[in-house]
Order: sequence, then structure tokens, then C-alpha cells
Amino acid sequence: MVDPTTALLKGAPIARRIKEDVAHAVGKADRPPVLVNVVVGDDEASASYLGAIDKLADKLGIVSRRLKLPADTTRYSSSGRSWRKFGNS
Repeated sequence: MVDPTTALLKGAPIARRIKEDVAHAVGKADRPPVLVNVVVGDDEASASYLGAIDKLADKLGIVSRRLKLPADTTRYSSSGRSWRKFGNS
């Protein structure tokens, strides 16, 4: 039996509205925001997922960058890197 106090939310209209709001906010910004994805190693599924993120970011006016690190990278070895070069400055 379904609880009568619950409501089914349809995700597509909500996602569409969020994307519209983000695109509007990005359009009003002085410069586009930058999204940097840090990828450790090679993984086909991750590459596909990140490709979808790049496509959506581009559609919304967000600059998407990728920092690829070798599979043997540890948290310690990556913590001292400079992330500044990936921005828009």
C-alpha cells in the first residue's frame, strides 16, 4: 500500500530547472566558472562519465578541465600540487 502523504517527484523537470538556473547564474558572472576534475589512473567508465560532465558543463557555459594523474598517485603525492594553473586567472 502506498502512503497517501508521499508524492512522486519527476526528476527530469527538476533537473531541467536546476540547469536553467545554473546557466542563468553563469551568464551573469564576470567570467565563466571552472570545474576541475582530478582523475587518478585510467578507467573506461570514469572517462565516459567525465565526458558527459564536460558536455553538460560546456552547455551551461562552465569551463571544464581535467587533471590526469598516474594510477600510483597517492593522496600525499598529489596534495602539494598547484591547482592555480587550471583556473581562468
